[in-house]
This record gives sequence, structure tokens and C-alpha cells, in this order.
Amino acid sequence: MNKYTPEHLIRHLEQKLGLLYEEEPGPNNLCFANENADLRNEFKRIFTPEDLRYYSLASPSVPLPLSTDEFWERVATGKRLTL
Repeated sequence: MNKYTPEHLIRHLEQKLGLLYEEEPGPNNLCFANENADLRNEFKRIFTPEDLRYYSLASPSVPLPLSTDEFWERVATGKRLTL
């Protein structure tokens, strides 16, 4: 289990990495752009509860990410673990 609470992780991602948390993405929201496999990590600006779940799967005891690339790489790893 990740040693950080979801709230702590959300706050870190928003304040330190400049990402925005979208708890309930809607159909007209640009966060669906994140689901585009061709979108490079540096252009992803919004993360969702699903992203946090994937991150936690891939990072059970790893320190908080230091960059957005590191966060999105762990999210991708967590997705692969669920396949």
C-alpha cells in the first residue's frame, strides 16, 4: 500500500507538478484527451481517480513523483498490471 494518503498525493500532484485533479470527468471535458494513447506526457494536465488507482498499483512504496513524466510512467505501468 502506498504510504501517502490519496489527499496527500492529489495535493502534491496539483501543487508541485502543476496537474489538475478532475474527480468526475464529464463528456465535454478536455481530460478525455488524456485517454489518447498518442498524447505525450508533457501535454497531459488533468488526472482522475482512475489515474490515481493505476499510480498506486505501480507505486506501492515509492516516494512521490518528482516530475509529471514519472507520474504518467507509473500510471502506464499500473494500467499494464491490470491487463
